[in-house]
Amino acid sequence: MRRLTAALLPLAIGLVLETGCKSSRRHRAQVVEEESGELLSSFGMSNPKAAVQLVKGFHEAEGLWRWTQGKFSMALKSPKDAAAKGGVLTLQITAPEVTVSRLQSLDLACSIGGTALAPETFASPGEKYVKRDVPPAAFNADVLPVECSLSKFIKAGEIEIRELGVIITSVSLESK
Repeated sequence: MRRLTAALLPLAIGLVLETGCKSSRRHRAQVVEEESGELLSSFGMSNPKAAVQLVKGFHEAEGLWRWTQGKFSMALKSPKDAAAKGGVLTLQITAPEVTVSRLQSLDLACSIGGTALAPETFASPGEKYVKRDVPPAAFNADVLPVECSLSKFIKAGEIEIRELGVIITSVSLESK
């Protein structure tokens, strides 16, 4: 049964989404991860079990974190009781000095399950916990697409061959 679940997981995530620079700084992810073999609602970017949930716009893990591109998306398991109570999406993000110094500021806009969340502005480099309330109506499926885009990013070839946005360490979707 576990083999079947593992084989069908990428297909299920794809169907849900269809419908609906290296730093020496060490990041600490404080995320509670769920049982193995299931989709997660909270995980660190270095978790190999969660890699299938990173749908697009993420570069390879560099220690405990990953660079994003200008647009990135992931699939998260809907937490228990969130459809009734609502939830909170938390992203642990670093706006690197190289990005902010070149772009001055950048805005991060995210949506979850098709519901737009309030944007976040990064005007100075550093680490932030971006927390957004998610209304109960957004929890309309067992697996939710989280779509994010940056107003500005470093285009591929400007600094290195990759497109660079922000650094993300962890993501969490919890029930209120």
